[in-house]
Amino acid sequence: MANKKRGEVEIKALGKTYVLHMGANEIVSMEDVLDMGINQIGEKMNDPSQLRLGFLRKVMHEALGGAKALPIDEVGEIMDEIGFQAVGEKLGAAFVAAFPDGEENSDSPPANAG
Repeated sequence: MANKKRGEVEIKALGKTYVLHMGANEIVSMEDVLDMGINQIGEKMNDPSQLRLGFLRKVMHEALGGAKALPIDEVGEIMDEIGFQAVGEKLGAAFVAAFPDGEENSDSPPANAG
């Protein structure tokens, strides 16, 4: 079961339950794979003119645990099943759960990160 306080969001697809998790390890992996900071990742996700499906698939793959958890092609299958709008909603919910608005603490990324 997903724990929103830990930046987790549940996805049901392909007859399984997956958990998107935006913890420190997942975010660092995302930053490394995409070669950009978390703020840049969030900004790109919110700009439809800059968004590519391959980018979303990489973000989702890392949030699902990366290559240790599942092959990236399976992430594409999950995206196909739940639909691209749901992908955006689930990833957005995971980001919000990881970085709640108005919460200024060490868990929030610094304003100049990325």
